[in-house]
Formats: sequence, C-alpha cells, structure tokens
Amino acid sequence: ALRDLGAPGVASAMRRPDWESKARAMVALAESWASLSAPPGPRRGPRDAADRAFTSAAKGVKGVGDWTISEFFVSLERTDVLQTNCYEVKTGLRHLLRNRSEAETTVSKWVKSQNFPKETLTRVTLALRGLHRSIQADRGAAAGACEATWRQLEALR
Repeated sequence: ALRDLGAPGVASAMRRPDWESKARAMVALAESWASLSAPPGPRRGPRDAADRAFTSAAKGVKGVGDWTISEFFVSLERTDVLQTNCYEVKTGLRHLLRNRSEAETTVSKWVKSQNFPKETLTRVTLALRGLHRSIQADRGAAAGACEATWRQLEALR
C-alpha cells in the first residue's frame, strides 16, 4: 500500500507536497514494519509495539517529530491518531470550550473525559483542526462553527 502511494502521495496526503524527501524517508522506514506496510485501513485500539518502534526510528530522520509521525499515520488512514500537540487541534479545543464556557484543559484530558472510542480519535483530531480553520477563515461565524463541531463530535461517541 505504501508503494502504491509513494513518497509524493504520502507528502500530498500529509498536506505538505514540499515534504516529499521527508515522506520518502518515512515510507522507506515504514516498509520495514509489517503493521504499517499492510494495506491502509482502519485500525482498532492503541498503537502496538511495532508502531512505537517505527515512531522511535522515524524520529531519527531530520525534521521528523510527533506531529509529522501523526500526520503520516493519518495519511495511512489510521483511525486511532490523536494529535495532542498540534497547534490547530489545541486551538480548536480552546474555541470549543470557550463557546460553552467550560474550563480549558489539555486535548488528551478532554478526549479521555468525553469517552471517545479509540477508533474515532483521528476524526476528533480532524474535527478540532477543522474548527480552528473555520474560525480563522471567518471569526464572525465562530459560534455556529463551534455548535456544528459539537454535533459532529457527539455523533462519534
């Protein structure tokens, strides 16, 4: 599956076509792990030992950190990716909580308190990121965007 996507496809899926060289290194590493070189598709449950080994090896590539690895897993259509250190995700959560006058907290604590199934974590990440982007595009529509995101997230539980 990774061979089918290739580095340009992975870089594009990560929404960073300019990262093709980084994606090439990630694809080469991923092909060494059976759990990642299998056809893309939903994964259930927490990352296994192979994923942790891949993460450790990938961080050895210059410029690759947690965010890049998370984006890479999302590009492989993983369903269990929660980006806790992504600026857009943290800001999206901040907007969401302020809209309901709820106390601010970390992404991981909030997600845990909401009891989202592990197989929905990528969609939670994308919803919060999307909220941030919607508000950046039109600050006047923040309340409506927050309510739409609440409904989207409630459907995931």
